[in-house]
Amino acid sequence: MKILEYGKEKLIEKNLNLLVLKDEEIVFESDKMGIIPMYEFYNSNIHEEVYVIDKFIGMGASRLLLNSKVKVKALFTFVISKDSKELLENNNIEVICERVVDKILNKDRTDYCPIEKMSMSNKNFDDFYKELEGFIGKMKQK
Repeated sequence: MKILEYGKEKLIEKNLNLLVLKDEEIVFESDKMGIIPMYEFYNSNIHEEVYVIDKFIGMGASRLLLNSKVKVKALFTFVISKDSKELLENNNIEVICERVVDKILNKDRTDYCPIEKMSMSNKNFDDFYKELEGFIGKMKQK
């Protein structure tokens, strides 16, 4: 899809971790690490049909997208977890990716990403989101 290729080029060119487009207009971008860009996007006032370009998509990011105020037309990511890809596609979101992995790993690659663990242990979105807010609050204090 041409728009996702455009977004991928912009993501790389601007050294971003998340880019959200409405057609070819950038409506959200972030170079922050981890789940923070998707968390901030979830909490933004964007209510449109968008294309999402992100470096990594795990279950936490997928759940934020599916529960946000936007309608995701399609998504490009370099790496996506198998469960996330399935969840998004089952919710009628086209997923273009370079690599599918079993789960997203932590920075050291020694265990699952903490957000993956959090999303696995909290099936209810509100419970997941509450724990995520606490996690992000602790990160911001560091």
